[in-house]
Amino acid sequence: MPVELKVAVLRAGSALILISPAAFTLWARYSALKEDSTNAASSWLNSRRAARAIRLIVVALWWMASDLQNTDFFASPSQLLSFWLPPILSVGISQSIAYSSSRDILRLKRRFSNIARLTFWSTVSSTAALLGVATGAEAIYRGWWQGTLLLAVSGIVAFAGSVRLRSAEGLQLRPLRFGKLHGRAFQLSRKMSIKIERVYIVPAGKGHLTNAYGLWRGIALTDNYGEFTNKSQLDFVIGHELIHVKQRHSLKQLGVVLTLFSFLTLVSFNLPPLVWRFRVFVDLLFLLVPLLTVYFVSRRFEYAADRGSVEFTCDPESAIHALANLCRLTGTPIDCGRIVELFQTHPALSRRIAAIASLGSVRSDRVDEILGRSR
Repeated sequence: MPVELKVAVLRAGSALILISPAAFTLWARYSALKEDSTNAASSWLNSRRAARAIRLIVVALWWMASDLQNTDFFASPSQLLSFWLPPILSVGISQSIAYSSSRDILRLKRRFSNIARLTFWSTVSSTAALLGVATGAEAIYRGWWQGTLLLAVSGIVAFAGSVRLRSAEGLQLRPLRFGKLHGRAFQLSRKMSIKIERVYIVPAGKGHLTNAYGLWRGIALTDNYGEFTNKSQLDFVIGHELIHVKQRHSLKQLGVVLTLFSFLTLVSFNLPPLVWRFRVFVDLLFLLVPLLTVYFVSRRFEYAADRGSVEFTCDPESAIHALANLCRLTGTPIDCGRIVELFQTHPALSRRIAAIASLGSVRSDRVDEILGRSR
């Protein structure tokens, strides 16, 4: 292929990579608005799952395209900026469109300032952090130890950005010192021999949240959980989060991340010259393998927490009810494709319910009956 044609093809490919997040978001918005009010939310939320995968893949493809064009990131500050700025703007624009569309489709009350915060932190926590990993990897390829520092900084940016994003979404932890939820959580923790120090309540209204969280030495639930769960269902939810605490899943995930990047760093410092002929595939492995592994481990932890809670409560039907009611209340699609799920921290609800049903020997017709009642 002539050099001029090769350059033209690579530039066209790069342009397609950059416009894909916004184009997909606009298409998803159009598709959701075509649906009736009952299905619009489900259609939109399902597309947001796919959009997450697209944003991550865009960074990997952009890095690969830059390498195919023999871009020297460290030739000058402007060269490095030309690598960072386009994908950040691309993802930032698509995220801005997405958050604005969520306001319209999901009937959320969001001001412009809130949309700006959500856009900024969602872009920082994912795209900027991944670009930092790519830049660090480029330095490691050259044998520069400073690349490991860039990887560490990228990890800090990803963590801090995620915390700020949750805050922008309305996640505010308020410690409980008394009340039924506080008492029940500590009662269950004693029965399960799990030590916790705090129980938090999260106001659901501001961020339109419905969720539960397993923390380092405590758990948190949004204050609307009692509206759609009875006592046995709430016990499953609390038990699920307590298992996360007991098995130290958050700490283990951090250990997986550190192990993976340490291994890839050591390997990258000692790659044989022949491997550099396949440089773009090395890029892909360096970026996507750790991400996909972490997501895989996270989904395994969710299954483990479900299993531990059901084994403790001995009530798989209440567990299925709780998950189905959560799906109904939030409008979250009960299923998603296998490819999309690879980029998710949680398994599809349909697969979680199937695993619980198998564990508790709940017949498929009974599961269908429960799901029907929960709709």
